[in-house]
Amino acid sequence: MKTIIISGADTGYWSLLSGMLHSIEHDVRRESISVGVLDLGLAPEHLSLLRTFGATVVTPEWDFPITHFRVPPANYLKAMTARPFLTRYFPGYDTYVWLDADCWVQDWKAIALLISTAREKEFSIVAEVHRSYVPFFRNVAYLQWLYGSFRLCYGENVANTLSHFPLLNSGVFASVRDAPHWSHWQSHLAGILKQTNEFYHFSEQVALNGAIRQGTLTTAILPAYCNWMCNRAMPILALDGKTFTEPEPPYVTLGVVHLAAISKTEQYSILDHAGKTHRRVLTYPPLPI
Repeated sequence: MKTIIISGADTGYWSLLSGMLHSIEHDVRRESISVGVLDLGLAPEHLSLLRTFGATVVTPEWDFPITHFRVPPANYLKAMTARPFLTRYFPGYDTYVWLDADCWVQDWKAIALLISTAREKEFSIVAEVHRSYVPFFRNVAYLQWLYGSFRLCYGENVANTLSHFPLLNSGVFASVRDAPHWSHWQSHLAGILKQTNEFYHFSEQVALNGAIRQGTLTTAILPAYCNWMCNRAMPILALDGKTFTEPEPPYVTLGVVHLAAISKTEQYSILDHAGKTHRRVLTYPPLPI
């Protein structure tokens, strides 16, 4: 079965995209998996390097009407509107994997699990829930944001229901080509964008949650190590000083490290399993030029 891993970036996210591609380079070549990139404003030298890497590069359009918005949305937001249409932008594949550019892959087993469970249940994704994640225990602001996101996109009645489910993060997911999730996602997002007068950054994620939670779509919800949200809980280091793991025993090795909503280049104080502190960046080195 033909599989493709897709991401997207503009010039500001190039180093992150480059690091993500570098992190999967060995495994995609070993597994004969294709790579696709949504060009959201990359420079010519970036496109040249992507061609050398072997990636298929596509420039997306606005897949929904935007003329009614008070302020034209930024070009990079095409990554949000294009995501439900990946099978159209990159036709001919059996399985599609999306990785946000601010992710990188530490353990390929997570990608293998995303792919295998998508083939089993048509769609696989990771919920933002884990025993180490702070928001669910003492961050009222996060719960208010979650409720507000659903209320903005769907109204109060739906928000009262959907905001109680763990949020499914659309930064990492996999799906088979013929999964009904694609059309349901498109329909939900179209309805949300039509009734709002500005582009809400999380509209497509809310729409995917709505499509899955309100419908009868069979979906594999995978463990947090398949999309570890560093803004929810910092990982810690194994005793080798290199491998990022969950911060609680049994210290499961992280598969996908996601640098969502935090500084991408900052050095952080990271503990190891023995309690020693290390100053580390969380990013993966970019592709060598």
